[in-house]
Amino acid sequence: MKAKNIAIFEDEFLLANDLKRQLTHFGFEVSAMFAKAEDGIAYLDSLPVTEKLPDVILVDITLAGSMSGIEAASLISEKYPCAIVFLTGMDQIQVFEKVFDEKPTAFLMKPFDIQQAIVSIQLAIYQKKLETELNELITARSQMRKSLEAIINLTAGISKEITNQPLLLQYTKLLEENSMQLFSVLYG
Repeated sequence: MKAKNIAIFEDEFLLANDLKRQLTHFGFEVSAMFAKAEDGIAYLDSLPVTEKLPDVILVDITLAGSMSGIEAASLISEKYPCAIVFLTGMDQIQVFEKVFDEKPTAFLMKPFDIQQAIVSIQLAIYQKKLETELNELITARSQMRKSLEAIINLTAGISKEITNQPLLLQYTKLLEENSMQLFSVLYG
């Protein structure tokens, strides 16, 4: 199994380094750490290929700099296919309500247990994989629908052109009916 790549957005230096050490011990690769969201986003923007992106970004809700972790997660989610796991020492319900709008894949409460962190990270990776597969399926289904609509339109056009040839007309009607049935089975 390929080591999963993680970036950490955390402004508490000791906590970030300890987390990196523990995650590395368990086989994860921590590719970058940032105290400011602005620096982390600049790093992501500078990566040359999507394959170099982190699989998971651990984001503290409060960071140094002018951008919060919630704002950073929102920008990251719009631009990159990375799973987001929020880190927080806060337990106020209002904070969680704001974060839920960003559709996090997991939460880690500070101080956290490394076993809990690993489970949360693995779940985030799995959830992001399922989300990606679902989006690919939706795209494929949409493309299939467009193709079937084109076949139906083509078949209808052909049938109008060949009305003087009875055998060909029967074949065309049969093809059109089968296309319509297939279309209704798939999208009915």
